[in-house]
Amino acid sequence: MTLNQAKKNSPFFPEIVGKSLAITEIKNWIHQVADTDENILILGEPGCGKKVVARYIHAVSKRQHMPFLTPNIDNIRSISENSFLFLDQICDMTLSMQIKFLRMLQEKKQSNIRIIATSNKNLEKELRLGNFKEDLYYRLQAASIHIPPLRERIEDLPELISSLSEKFNHPIRFSNEALKCLKSYSWPGNITELSNLIERLSLTYSDKEISLNNLPQASLRKNNFDKVVLANTSYAKSAEQSPAIGYLPTEGIDLKEVLVKMEINYIQQALSMTNGVVTHAAEKLKIRRTTLVEKMKKYQIFQNKKLSI
Repeated sequence: MTLNQAKKNSPFFPEIVGKSLAITEIKNWIHQVADTDENILILGEPGCGKKVVARYIHAVSKRQHMPFLTPNIDNIRSISENSFLFLDQICDMTLSMQIKFLRMLQEKKQSNIRIIATSNKNLEKELRLGNFKEDLYYRLQAASIHIPPLRERIEDLPELISSLSEKFNHPIRFSNEALKCLKSYSWPGNITELSNLIERLSLTYSDKEISLNNLPQASLRKNNFDKVVLANTSYAKSAEQSPAIGYLPTEGIDLKEVLVKMEINYIQQALSMTNGVVTHAAEKLKIRRTTLVEKMKKYQIFQNKKLSI
């Protein structure tokens, strides 16, 4: 079945978003195996999109008219004939349940059941450790594919952000600096983590540009995020490349000087974001207007600038 035909047949067609080499190869592989009768094993880290790939295979296969079943492991023996069976995290199936499942497959070998299973664990390693049955492993791994984590296909990030924004019906856009920051993040939670971030930001910043300062601080502290911030922000030079928060250089720092520079930077950013309206800038900094005016005088920030007091 062609991709266009599959989309016409399914009102909720599962899209695999991205044009990276890794995603292109995955799509090509899917179209090679979709219409076969082979069972399929999808491997990858948590949150990388294994279930989306499984649904995509079902949607473009000749079995797309069959139900896509996601049974509870305990009820797996009740599976009917001509089914498309999806087993998420088969690596978590106990040995006793694996034996029951193998027995069910043997009993229903003429029932035209196709299995797609996923695992975020290395099943070869689980096999060596005695945690996975050899017979089941070889039944599943005839056609297997590894889904790369988001950090290995980071060039797909802008397209993923756009797709997720449409999903939540709240279009958002990031500044260049914020996007660079996101591209430098390791995304341990993969697409799931990105989806949660986009959903949260879309509720607050719909139709607004999201700047570096709007990104959650928890994310900024991970995996050298702070170094990327200083390397990419427009105010890095005015801060004279101050050490990133959380990273103390071996030679030490002048803490008082660093804190002063940070305060100046945030005041300058607030004024820039509010077009020089001091009252609004004070609101962004969560301080009184009179306090901000005093600090501006202290640091001579208002010199050579037209500000609305």
